[in-house]
Order: sequence, then C-alpha cells, then structure tokens
Amino acid sequence: MNDDNYVAILANNRIQILCDSCLVGPPADPIATAIKDSLSPFVGELKLISSNLTEVTKNMASMTERMNQFEQRISELEHRETGGNFADVISAVEEHAKRQEKKNNMVIHFLPDGDTFNDNQDLNGGGLIGTDHEKVAKLVEATNGDPDSIVKVFRMGAARDDKKPRPLKVVCNNSWTKRGLITGQKRLQKQFPILAELKMFVRDDLTDLQREEDRELRVKLKQVRDDNPEKVFVIRNSKICVKSGKTVVPFL
Repeated sequence: MNDDNYVAILANNRIQILCDSCLVGPPADPIATAIKDSLSPFVGELKLISSNLTEVTKNMASMTERMNQFEQRISELEHRETGGNFADVISAVEEHAKRQEKKNNMVIHFLPDGDTFNDNQDLNGGGLIGTDHEKVAKLVEATNGDPDSIVKVFRMGAARDDKKPRPLKVVCNNSWTKRGLITGQKRLQKQFPILAELKMFVRDDLTDLQREEDRELRVKLKQVRDDNPEKVFVIRNSKICVKSGKTVVPFL
C-alpha cells in the first residue's frame, strides 16, 4: 500500500483512511474526490513531519543514554572521592582551594603587639624592636630567609583590653620563608631570649577544617600521653608519633 495514496474520504457518513486500491463506495463520488484532492498537497508535509519526529525520537534516546552515562560517571566519582556524597566532593574541592591559598602563610603567636617592646624586653630581646613588619623581617633574616619575600603582615582580630598580643598573620610569596621560621624556632629563642619568655611560637595558617582537626588531634594526644606516661609523644605531619632521641615514628 503506497503512503502517497492515503486520503480521508466521506463514505456512509464516516471518515475513513483509504487508498486507491481499497477505495470503497462509488469511485465517482464528488465529495470523496474533493476531499482527496484537497488533502493530497499535505501528504508530503505529513511524511516529512513523521520523518522528523522519528529523528527527534532517536536523538532523545541518544541524549538519554549520554545523560545516563554522565550520571554513572558522577556516581563513580562520588564513591571514589568521598564514598557516595557529591556534596562532599564539592566541599573537598573548596577545602583544597583554601589550603592552596594559605600554603605560604604563617601565624605568629604571642609576639608583642605594637611598635616596640618595653625597655626590659628590648634589652633581653637583643634589638628585636620596630613595627610588626620590621620585627618579622628580623626573624626571617635570623633563619636565613629573605625579608623581601614578606608580602603582608597584619594582626588578626580586634585589639584586646587585657593587652594580650593578637596573633600576627604573615603572608609570603613562597613556602620556604614560612618553613624556615617554623623549623627554626629554637634558633630564634637563642638569638632573641625574650621570645622564650613570651612563649612565642609560629605555625601554619590553618583553614577552619584544619583547626578543628588539629583540636581533635591534640585531645587524642593528651589521652595517649596519659595512657603511656613512660613514652614521649609528639605531633608530626598531623599524626601522633613516638619520639625516642632523634627518632620519631608514627604511633599505632
């Protein structure tokens, strides 16, 4: 049956879809002939629409398959990185970005806030006076670092009524300056005895998550020390370790 011959005709008060080979009723019926003639120009358009619909259906099936593949890939990524939660993937990416932003920064605690030490501290400090930037520059020089690598120095938080020194954030353009100051703290205390009296210390600039993890780790460290008073425990690379002389090994 040729689709080109499909027409709608009126026969016995009913509309039927017929072709020339199976046409029923009087072949000379003027109404049937009129309907056939009026619908014939649209047959080609109907076939084109039908063909387009078929193509759209195929494309939709292809898109559905690609979406399924994409969802499967996301699911695999979730389980590989976080065990199943895509929101955790986003959080992990954001946390990594924050750590990268802070990787060259350090925070100095208990370094006196202000332009100078008092007279007694100045005497014991061995000349460690000046602005915060100048004091940090001297500390960096004392650990064989480059003072020009210091990008910015500023106090964190509002001034305190009790005059307790606010933490001092130091932003550098490389990690070597920071690492030299953190690992050279004992050397600094020998060169500037006042730092030992002040209990000044330097540490990495941590994200909120890192600070939370650090607090939890120090609680565990205290518990381990209480349970094993005969051993010396320290934190190295975010792990609790046993220290014996110069040897430091992870505590299992």
